Amino acid sequence: MSNRIYVRWSYLHDIYSSKSILLIARKVLFDQLPHASA
Repeated sequence: MSNRIYVRWSYLHDIYSSKSILLIARKVLFDQLPHASA
């Protein structure tokens, strides 16, 4: 039972970490682009 909770928590953690990586990458990408469409 605790193993199932751990798997679910690690799954959520992977989702949040990958989402934060995407947000950071998008922020860096938009910082590199000229702000014509701001």
